[in-house]
Amino acid sequence: MPKIKVQQRTVKSKGKEYTQLWIGLPKTLCEAMQIKQGSELEVFVERGDLILRRV
Repeated sequence: MPKIKVQQRTVKSKGKEYTQLWIGLPKTLCEAMQIKQGSELEVFVERGDLILRRV
């Protein structure tokens, strides 16, 4: 599995600026999970690990 870096971006909403941390999912990971744009995922943390599960 590929390593993924956490990235930071600034988002403007309702006249305010917010900072978000986000991760992009590589195409190989999306194919392995059989997810595409618009797919819903359950996201939770278990013992410090991020878990993604298809809904």
